[in-house]
Amino acid sequence: MLHPAETAKDGKKDVPENQNEERKPDSHAAPTGNVQTGHCGATGTIKNRVCLRVIPVKVFGKDRSCEKITYAIRDEGSNTTLVKESLVEELNSNGQPIDFTLTTMNNVSQESGRSHFLYVQGLGQKDCLEIPNALSVKSLSVARSCIPNKEDIAKWRHFDGISIPELDNTEVTILIGTDVPEAHWKLEERRGRKKEPYAIRTPLGWSVAGPMESASANEVSSFFIRSEDDILTEKVNKMFQMDFSETTYCQDSEMSLEDKRALAIMEQSLIVVD
Repeated sequence: MLHPAETAKDGKKDVPENQNEERKPDSHAAPTGNVQTGHCGATGTIKNRVCLRVIPVKVFGKDRSCEKITYAIRDEGSNTTLVKESLVEELNSNGQPIDFTLTTMNNVSQESGRSHFLYVQGLGQKDCLEIPNALSVKSLSVARSCIPNKEDIAKWRHFDGISIPELDNTEVTILIGTDVPEAHWKLEERRGRKKEPYAIRTPLGWSVAGPMESASANEVSSFFIRSEDDILTEKVNKMFQMDFSETTYCQDSEMSLEDKRALAIMEQSLIVVD
């Protein structure tokens, strides 16, 4: 059953506090180096359909000779950007070969892909954002039911005035992580009551997220993208803790492949000073 917007006793709109909230963008440095990507997916049954922060955008290759209108998803839980191979093929982007680790809930596998320099721009927006290191993958598991439509937006009074272009016969082909921090700057926010969906305006335009209470869904999507540098740092710190702890470190103990790799990189980076 559709959930109508609530009205006050006098018939006027019930406007929550801080409905429109201006926020200053925070500046973050994008991580560098090779990346390890992970995508966690699960299936189950949930009562209500939930929309994610999916937004229509234009994507350009590095030379801007080609452009493609598609859906992107903003994922603040990811520290790298992923793009479907089919999209970069349409953009005639070759990219640079790169090997990375793909981690799912059930498996860890070594993958070979390409790193692409792309531009992304929200439909009807002025800002064109750089994506210097988008990794190509074969698929992004974002269900069509996670994409908001005009009917979803029209149901909620606190979304009055918000317009999100709706695309036909397309899917989410790019996941924008926090390596593009300006894509996540919150310029304006619309909130209703608790348990109701909310909207955020970024330099890419408006996106809507939350339960729509208009239909049931049986797919759950979650994403986790992690920098390989973070994993390496954890390994090095662990080794230092073992070396300088009061307990004796056994030289004969077998090291894992990840420990050996971290040790090799650390030894290569050591500089001997007379």
